[in-house]
Amino acid sequence: PMKALLHIMANGDYEGKTIHDPDIRKMFTRDAMISSDWYAARIACKAEQDLKRAEKTLDQIKQARENSTQDLSTQLAAAEARLKQVTAADYKDSLHGTLGTDPALFA
Repeated sequence: PMKALLHIMANGDYEGKTIHDPDIRKMFTRDAMISSDWYAARIACKAEQDLKRAEKTLDQIKQARENSTQDLSTQLAAAEARLKQVTAADYKDSLHGTLGTDPALFA
């Protein structure tokens, strides 16, 4: 969809179709966006980044706990819960409807 839009913005048409063409406009419906490979890649990237962040946070809390006299049990429990959430089989499904994450940011 973005390729078509950018091409139309630069050249006035995409594959002979203008922004008013139903085929172009259909690319930008919610259903078309959510079922696209582009969107699936954004959701997969978001899930992957959330997992990495959750693992890193858990590791940091464990390290801090070893070197601290503070009680970090609440933070540890929250980090473990977050890790459990992002590793759940249905986590990617829970991300549908969100923007996801642009994979190009992590290439």
